[in-house]
Amino acid sequence: AEFGIRKNPDSLKIAQAFAEPAIRDAKHSDRFQFVRNGYFCLDSKEGTSDNLIFNRIVSLRSSYKPE
Repeated sequence: AEFGIRKNPDSLKIAQAFAEPAIRDAKHSDRFQFVRNGYFCLDSKEGTSDNLIFNRIVSLRSSYKPE
């Protein structure tokens, strides 16, 4: 790893998702919770208006089981 920084090998996993049309109005400072996946923010450097890209900033536990 360069400069002592280790990269997460899962950091480039891509998932396609379908969302409400209103998400097209997302701004860089907005945060979204995508059900059972975590919290995401808009990637304003890589995405385009036709191909929005969101980066996960906090994951949710996948072991959650409702009582």
